Amino acid sequence: MRIGWRLAGGFGVVIGLTAVLGGSALWQMANINDDATEVREEVLPDLLRARLIEQRVQQGAEHWLAFALDFQEEDARRAVALHDEAARQIETLRQEGSGRVVEFAGEAQEAMEAYIEAGEATVATVAQRQEQRAGLMRTANIAMEDARYLLSNQRD
Repeated sequence: MRIGWRLAGGFGVVIGLTAVLGGSALWQMANINDDATEVREEVLPDLLRARLIEQRVQQGAEHWLAFALDFQEEDARRAVALHDEAARQIETLRQEGSGRVVEFAGEAQEAMEAYIEAGEATVATVAQRQEQRAGLMRTANIAMEDARYLLSNQRD
């Protein structure tokens, strides 16, 4: 066999391998594109909804904390509204989602039930603190009146 035929055969094998590798790369890129499309169209919207639920729960918790600290009923109303909105979004996610999203929605629902219990406990604690505060104010007023009476008696 002549050298020309050997070189041509070697180049042919290299070109053939290059074509096979190029075809394999194109096929894999098409699969990656399909996976990316699936993530963009199916997973990402549910992920964004899950993030929105998380934000609503966090904002509600912040309002409950503010309510516990300053007794402003507006904070409690806002916390309840955020809770209700998060609960609606969880239910929507459970109905429309699939796979791991439904699992997440179930876990989020359980967390929301715990959140409800914590909110009710916060309301009860705030009510107790308001009663204690009112009792302390009555006691302080009685002590002030007694002190005024004693001081006015000492002056006379």
